[in-house]
Amino acid sequence: MRPLGMDAGNDRDGLGQGRGIVDTIGCNLDTVANAGNHVAQPSLVLGAMNFYPLPGKLQGSPLDLSAFAGHMDYALDFNSTGKGSFAFRGAYAGASTNPGWGLAAEQKVGGPAGGGGLSPAPPTGLQVM
Repeated sequence: MRPLGMDAGNDRDGLGQGRGIVDTIGCNLDTVANAGNHVAQPSLVLGAMNFYPLPGKLQGSPLDLSAFAGHMDYALDFNSTGKGSFAFRGAYAGASTNPGWGLAAEQKVGGPAGGGGLSPAPPTGLQVM
């Protein structure tokens, strides 16, 4: 299998290094059974799951994510909060109580902060061929 690229600063409870990933840099690697030691409510049930970090967890040395600087919103977390020094691991740059959208079956409210918190406009000029 051809390597896919780099995985940096993620919480990979039970996922190991990741199939096809060249580098796993600064990730939290642990078992599914230990996920409750890191996040508020690990679950497989949509609506019950809450992967926001517990206080003092999923943090490490600041990561050098300059390789991703060309990607829009690379410095924002899932809630469009600034990642600061890139010390948090996973989707969120915070701990304790999730101030943003809780995972649910409906579409996420809001969008990337680069767009003023609004969902992006639909594309224009598309043609069905």
